Amino acid sequence: MRSLAKKFALSALALFGVALMAEVGLRWTDKPAPSMLFAPFAAHMTKNHLDDFLGVVRDDPELFWVLAPNQRLPDDAWPIRGLISNAAGLREDHEIAPEKPAGEVRILFLGDSCTFGFGSLANESFVELAERALNARYPQVHTECINAGVPGYSLYQGWRWLEMRGWDYAPDLVVATFGWNDDRSWADLSDLQHGRRKQAATPPRGLRRSLLARRLWEAGVRLGAGKSAGGKSVRVPPGEFAEILGCLQRSAAVRGAETRVVAWPMRRDLAGEPPTPYREILLDFGAAHGGICIDPLPKFRQALERHGPEELYIDQGHVRPLGNQLVATAVVEAIDPWFESRFGAPEKEAKP
Repeated sequence: MRSLAKKFALSALALFGVALMAEVGLRWTDKPAPSMLFAPFAAHMTKNHLDDFLGVVRDDPELFWVLAPNQRLPDDAWPIRGLISNAAGLREDHEIAPEKPAGEVRILFLGDSCTFGFGSLANESFVELAERALNARYPQVHTECINAGVPGYSLYQGWRWLEMRGWDYAPDLVVATFGWNDDRSWADLSDLQHGRRKQAATPPRGLRRSLLARRLWEAGVRLGAGKSAGGKSVRVPPGEFAEILGCLQRSAAVRGAETRVVAWPMRRDLAGEPPTPYREILLDFGAAHGGICIDPLPKFRQALERHGPEELYIDQGHVRPLGNQLVATAVVEAIDPWFESRFGAPEKEAKP
């Protein structure tokens, strides 16, 4: 028995030594694998001649990609230009402390390139225009509108960003603008499925310190998942889009915050084409939850009577300065009742 115990001890010691050498070797040579969707995103940017933008984003294992901190492109670059991000990766020209000052109202804008301000400087986005208008209308309270828009983002990415980083800023109101990138087909799984696979590939907390344990766990998950069925999946299918909207609103409610969603006015909507499933979901979701959907389309239709579509749009969805003003006006009008219920009637009229 004593001899057998000695053999077990020596075997365990040898196994520990091998594992230790493997751990050291991995830490010396291992290169983190890119996130599941960064490569197709980069290919999409290159295809659309947006290589410059790839220089101001970085790969992220959870969110697929994020704005790199403290980035700027020339003001005359096109279409993504000027200030890109502050130290926190937000499209803001100043830093925003996580601890909210007393008496400040914070509105967090989640979104894609439309929220980011594709084709616009940072101070020309509809988020910035809405902030100016709200501070002019309600000077008794400082309103901070936080632009967390990231080009290429889907609703899934916006929701995950909110859960991982957004709540650190203690927003009173969350405004989400999605529905364009969600129907793209870049990979064999949806964004939500990619996220769940990433979570499954994350070992229990006690094993996360070991790179060897993480790699073995990931390999086991890949083997268990089997081969891909092939083909490409919509990034956020309509059913998952509606599901994630509900997750976002419930997350806000738990924290005492309110939610608004924006049904972005696409050029096709002005042409009278049938609405996309995502627009219909947003409108239905808003109606089912007390009218929380902001729809700037009526303002765009009014503007079309005096201006051509070329004065409103850069392409099929990104807007020119007039379009940003119309969206900002719709946002301010929609959340005016929310402000009035807390701070009384506005002291003066102010439009973006």
